[in-house]
Amino acid sequence: MLSPSVAASLPIAAFAAAAWMWPRVPHRAALAGAAVAFAAALVFDKTGAAVDAVWRSLWIAGPMALVIVAGVVLRDASPPTVEASAANAPGDARMRHRKLYVACFLLGPFFECAVGFGIGTMLALPFILAAGWSGARAVALGMLSQSFVPWGALAIGTMASAAIADLPPIALGIAAAESTAYLLPAFLAVFWWLTRDRKVPPAQYVEDALWLAATWGAVRIASEFLTPDIAGLAAIGAVLAVRALADGGRIDGNLWHRFWPYLVLVPLLVCVRLVAPIADLLTRIAIPTAADLSPFAPFHHAAFWLGLVAVAACVARGRNVAASVGGAIVTARGALIAGFAFILFGEMLARPGFAQILVTAAEHAAGASALLLAPILAAFGGAMTGSALAANAMALPLTLPLWGADALGGTGLQTAIAAAFTALSPSRVALAVSLVGLAGGLGLAYRALAPLAASLVLASLVAFAAERI
Repeated sequence: MLSPSVAASLPIAAFAAAAWMWPRVPHRAALAGAAVAFAAALVFDKTGAAVDAVWRSLWIAGPMALVIVAGVVLRDASPPTVEASAANAPGDARMRHRKLYVACFLLGPFFECAVGFGIGTMLALPFILAAGWSGARAVALGMLSQSFVPWGALAIGTMASAAIADLPPIALGIAAAESTAYLLPAFLAVFWWLTRDRKVPPAQYVEDALWLAATWGAVRIASEFLTPDIAGLAAIGAVLAVRALADGGRIDGNLWHRFWPYLVLVPLLVCVRLVAPIADLLTRIAIPTAADLSPFAPFHHAAFWLGLVAVAACVARGRNVAASVGGAIVTARGALIAGFAFILFGEMLARPGFAQILVTAAEHAAGASALLLAPILAAFGGAMTGSALAANAMALPLTLPLWGADALGGTGLQTAIAAAFTALSPSRVALAVSLVGLAGGLGLAYRALAPLAASLVLASLVAFAAERI
């Protein structure tokens, strides 16, 4: 008969073995670990807990899947791309620097918040290339658009993490914003390093820092009143509008009228959440979910309104809606499977009690130092999977017992770190490499990204130390 400690370690061993066998398909590792955990639960007569884990996983992953599919439909119907035209051509060094800042820290993050899937990088790169940058440095600049990923794809990672950890979404959004404050300087420092030019006056660097601080401040304030799925999109959209006015009302001659679906989406979502009579009406229809999860109100959920705008964009562009939805499901199937797989793996560790056994063993072996597993697992998971959702679904069941009374702050820290390290994910970097047409591929790209990796490691350690104080 297996001892509980051996049984608890088997899912981790299965995950590690499958990850070694299929390094490019991480969700297979998660499914292998979940399958072994389910079998171990049956052996130890924890069938009820295992079934509950599957049921919770379906309800956590379901809304996430709706957001993903709707986001892909919108992306395909109204692709947020620009042409490298004369309108984007660089002027003096300071103007070129300002355009690059907007692309990397405002436009890219705004569309990443709306859609996800690295769409921020896809949008930022045409501006970067048009400004005269190319090769590995252009790839590295493009990855800086992932600086606000805790709110990416309508914050599916943060929202799912709140469900996994049984935390209020607004409270977790605030905690994630506060931890992100320690990580944003790493992105900005790398931006300055990559775009260094003696012709850019020092005042411009001060301006960059002030705009980034204002953007973070807007997100932090919005997080007091809005759930994460709306807060980032609304806040960054507002700062982007102010910046556009400050820059003369336009960044590109064709930019704003191309993106009307996104401009409609932001006020629509804010209205649905902040106007009390509308919110009360939309929450009257709610579907019971797992016992310890909130009921699912489909018409109040951001996925419904994202889908509605996506359908409107399809109709306006003359696209077949059914075909677009079917194509989106095919396109997103990898993300859909991965999201569910990692949530299931985490739940299969937590519900039958395996995670608690592993945590107890880690505390016995390492004492208080065992909590260092939290930022390590977050960074590793974000970089490996390209998803804060997948990283937290895998790591939170192991680390929540270690955080104890500071579960909220710890989950916010892990969410921020996992999201930041998605900028180093092979899937996202490969996307940028293909868009740039970089000869030499991932090797050259990762050499250019080395300063970002080092900066994020240092910033994550600072954030972890601040959380522990």
